[in-house]
Amino acid sequence: MRDRVYGLVEIVSWPAAAWGGIELLLRAETGYAAGATDTALITACAILTICFARTRRRMLTPIG
Repeated sequence: MRDRVYGLVEIVSWPAAAWGGIELLLRAETGYAAGATDTALITACAILTICFARTRRRMLTPIG
């Protein structure tokens, strides 16, 4: 059950990471930097969530 929950958390985090990356690229290209710090923080949190969910799923995998 927990394995599926971590999978769901990862699936939900991917669009946030992708959207944040695209938004940061667009902000850099257009020169509109207002709010870029918040976007970078949210994107970093989404990427860390993906990494931690994958790590936790590997920890739950039975050995052997």
